[in-house]
Amino acid sequence: VSQLTPDDEARYSLRVLRLRCRELARNNAYARQYLRMLAINVVGPTGVKYQAAVRDNGGKLDKRTNDSLEQGWCRWCESPTLSGTLSMTRFSHLLARTVATDGEAFVRMWIGAHVNPFGLALEAIDADMLDETYTRAPSENVNEIRMGVEVDGWSRPVAYHFWDRAISTTGSTGARKRLRVPAGQVLHLYD
Repeated sequence: VSQLTPDDEARYSLRVLRLRCRELARNNAYARQYLRMLAINVVGPTGVKYQAAVRDNGGKLDKRTNDSLEQGWCRWCESPTLSGTLSMTRFSHLLARTVATDGEAFVRMWIGAHVNPFGLALEAIDADMLDETYTRAPSENVNEIRMGVEVDGWSRPVAYHFWDRAISTTGSTGARKRLRVPAGQVLHLYD
């Protein structure tokens, strides 16, 4: 029987569990099929649809405004990512598979990004980029950090501590730097 906290149990086995799940996703036909079916059946073949429901002063649906909002959503969904290479449907499929494989997924929202006319772009961040070894006990005027997630006194995320680049075996030199990203810019998807 273990007396470790859930965080400690995850901290010491997270990398091994994640690597084993990724290996299954690559090399096991059942796991690959599960992930494919998960993406198709949860997100759907055409992705999330937006149904605007703005009402006028009389309480009736404002068709012109709603149509405009829905058209804007459709245009943004064509290329919402920072790289501009994925549609919202493909990005959502990727996230669903990633949560099932890695146990979590991170999305950074880039507000004011000039990669599309809407000023909002999404970036998927590999779960390995979170420094899960970074932990700090709370003290007066200093937030606690649990496995790379900075939390306030009520355990609400305040910031995420990501590495600036992945560990690479192909020529990267120099020490990696930890970046503090405010929680308001990060969607943390996990089960």
